[in-house]
Amino acid sequence: MPGWPAIYSYVTENCDDFPIKRSAIRRPRPRELRAKLRDQAFDAIGALWRRRQSERWTQKRVADAIGRDPAWVSRNLRAPGNRTLRTIGKLIQALDGESEIAISPLEAPLEARSNDHAYTAYIQTRAVTEH
Repeated sequence: MPGWPAIYSYVTENCDDFPIKRSAIRRPRPRELRAKLRDQAFDAIGALWRRRQSERWTQKRVADAIGRDPAWVSRNLRAPGNRTLRTIGKLIQALDGESEIAISPLEAPLEARSNDHAYTAYIQTRAVTEH
């Protein structure tokens, strides 16, 4: 499901007869924000790892680059877990990657994610039925 800023943007831009106040939309909780950041980092590291695998990299090579055990690398590439910024940084370094963090105000529309099209009908239906 898209985040509430995306829903808010969609509704305010496409549903003129549907007055909605920002205060009526639930703000994300800190735990949800942490989970989202963790998942985004996991997805980005996973994508970089898949690229490195296509270049014939091994988990041993990654482990050697940061002085860790290959089993540790395997665990951290397999599931998001409860990673710290230090762990995320080590994986990025070991994979010869670079990171970028983008933080936006809640009222700013979000860029469409690759699967947002799956929610378009849902958002339209919800906007009409809850009117």
